Amino acid sequence: YILIISNKTTHKERLSYRQLCPIAKSVGISSFVHKLRHTFASQLVQNDVELYTVSKLLAHISIKMTEIY
Repeated sequence: YILIISNKTTHKERLSYRQLCPIAKSVGISSFVHKLRHTFASQLVQNDVELYTVSKLLAHISIKMTEIY
């Protein structure tokens, strides 16, 4: 639910995301969700997962967004 966030998320997913961000901010890790996604993507690329697959898992619109990994 946290790693794959797109325009097609369900209400339950959005609610979980909205709940997690304030909690993370209150303990001083306001960029927690972004860091979690970045680490997830970086680990996939380091383990030779194709960029196309990583792009789909992260729900990137363009593979160019994924190429930073």
